[in-house]
Amino acid sequence: MRRTAAFAVVIWLSSFAPSYSATTSSDDLQLWCADREYLEFTCAGYIRALFDVMADGNEVSGARACIPAGVTVEEARNIAIDYLESNLQEAPQSAPVLIAAALAQAFPCQ
Repeated sequence: MRRTAAFAVVIWLSSFAPSYSATTSSDDLQLWCADREYLEFTCAGYIRALFDVMADGNEVSGARACIPAGVTVEEARNIAIDYLESNLQEAPQSAPVLIAAALAQAFPCQ
């Protein structure tokens, strides 16, 4: 149920994307996360949906994170944004791949 709800949130948030591409890109995510008024909610919601999916033990784009209890969505958001900012030189990639990579790097499974 939780995965279905998270997936529905991702689909809903995608409808607000300023891009017309089929997949939300890292450029879109960067734009959303930089806007401190309206689009900040889109940024946080998008990251939260993927955080919820991965916190349930699911892989996203081949990445798996073992997120310990007590990690907040705000912490996950900061991890994803830091990862995005440190990888700006790379070619744009899909936002879910980027967020999954950030969480997998921060919370590797042993």
